[in-house]
Amino acid sequence: MSQYDFGNLSSPLAGSVFIDTHLEPWRNALHSMHSGTSRPSYAVAGTMWLDTTTTPWVVKVFDGTDDISIGTINATTNVFTPSGSYVPFTAASASGAASIQLAEDTDNGTNKVTVQAPASLTSDATVELPSHAGTILANTLTTVTASGTSVDFTGIPATARYIAIAVSGLSASSTGEIIVQLGNSGGVETTGYLGAAGTLAYSSGFRSGYAAAANLLHGIFTFQLVSASSNTWAGTSMIALSNTNSSLGGGGSKALSATLDRVRVTTSSGTDTFDAGTISCIYW
Repeated sequence: MSQYDFGNLSSPLAGSVFIDTHLEPWRNALHSMHSGTSRPSYAVAGTMWLDTTTTPWVVKVFDGTDDISIGTINATTNVFTPSGSYVPFTAASASGAASIQLAEDTDNGTNKVTVQAPASLTSDATVELPSHAGTILANTLTTVTASGTSVDFTGIPATARYIAIAVSGLSASSTGEIIVQLGNSGGVETTGYLGAAGTLAYSSGFRSGYAAAANLLHGIFTFQLVSASSNTWAGTSMIALSNTNSSLGGGGSKALSATLDRVRVTTSSGTDTFDAGTISCIYW
């Protein structure tokens, strides 16, 4: 790359018409990136020029037939925006951290995902992407007040590999035991659960080991995908009571008939209603 300017090409000497009429205007056009309200008449395939018809200006490249817009330049804000309906990168400033925006398929709309750095870091940090194809799944937390005969968490994506169900102060109207069931697009499955909570064998779900009535349950059920081909999930639980000194752990597995997309918290009777407590679901 080099930089050079001819300086003042206007000349008082005779015979300077060529310089004044042709060479100096060409120099000015070159310096202004061939700017104007229409494509230069001398443009050939590969010529880049600046369309100043509107504000912000539009940077275009002539391909021999049409002009292709590659972005806009806002001379007021000093911002270059690549062609498209979004700004893919925003530099860090005093008002915010740097971010990058990734747009969805244009057939679906103009929504985008923004990846943004933390507002403050104590030192440099590195986020390493996986070395294999797939989807990066952010954790999603949903918390509800327990009510009705069951609480369902639906819409869990097929890419989820880990699910945690936490309960706090959970109670129900009768003596049915609190259980957790897994399901798919065909519904919640009520058979085929293997394992036990203490000495209480699983049957229709992952058991807590405690009846809901007169007890307040606290703890967590965790589930991890064991085999995507067989849709098998392993589960563990650790539940304690706050109304008495008691706790119980459990573990087992469940092979679903299709890809998991829902989890249900209910009672073994299926008819008891929740009368206290909160339930949350988070997955990765």
